[in-house]
Amino acid sequence: MEPGPVWVAQATWDLREQQLVAADPDAGAVFVFDSNGRIVRRLERPGQGSLDFPRPAYSFVAENRYLIGARPTRWVRLNERFAPVNSMLLEWEEPGASDYRQLDLFSFDAGETKFVGVGVVQSQDESWSETAMLAVPYRSPGVLENLGPVEADSDELAAYRSSPSKVAACGGQVYLLRMSARLAIERFGDPPGTLRSFPEEFRPRPALPMLFCGPSVPERAAAKSVASVSKTAGCCSSPTSRAPTAATNGWSIPSIRSPMAWARRSSCRPARRRSSSWQGRSAGPCSRRVRCGKWEISP
Repeated sequence: MEPGPVWVAQATWDLREQQLVAADPDAGAVFVFDSNGRIVRRLERPGQGSLDFPRPAYSFVAENRYLIGARPTRWVRLNERFAPVNSMLLEWEEPGASDYRQLDLFSFDAGETKFVGVGVVQSQDESWSETAMLAVPYRSPGVLENLGPVEADSDELAAYRSSPSKVAACGGQVYLLRMSARLAIERFGDPPGTLRSFPEEFRPRPALPMLFCGPSVPERAAAKSVASVSKTAGCCSSPTSRAPTAATNGWSIPSIRSPMAWARRSSCRPARRRSSSWQGRSAGPCSRRVRCGKWEISP
């Protein structure tokens, strides 16, 4: 591929246009590659307006539009010409805008009609919900759907807060790679259920050190092993939600998604109290050690 991006956490293959869209927070730009790996567009919007993305971290194709993550609670929609159209908010400070105040997603994906993810939601009284699979319809701003509870221990929650994403939206169904003591893929939808997806020898949960924070080579190797298992939960049949699984002309981009992409990746820092309304919850399984599986927004 033609050089340009510095740090890409996740890229999306646009089947209709035969191009790859990659958001790079370090470069502060969204890169568009053709099927030969050449950069055909470089998009930069460094301002602080509602349609700007000074540190774009994720890219999706949804409803024939491009969805770019400007920050964890604001996503910018671009049309087919990559012009900004509007934004999708996951934070509502005005009580009249929504029954909720903020949506905090640990792992997420963009479906055909909804943005979905595992996380918690804060009410206007500032109380937090239990962990659940939550969905935001694109055409209903401020509306939130609870697709079902996700009861998880601290190790499983830590896995959801680390990359890659454990959520896959495929058509009208939503799937979650359960990182419980026994690995499984759970389907949220109609009907809900659990897929028999792993041979018996792969069902026990491996060690779960953070992918970017393992202090030793064995721990990092174990984390990468967990990451490789997570990739199998992806929806390969969805033409708009993943980079191609087969390399084209010798290149491919892995789909690794987590709020980690907004973080400074040079070091892991101690967890601290939230300093703004959108930085994310300071409480949680990761706060026991370091803030590694949760985002920290760079100024």
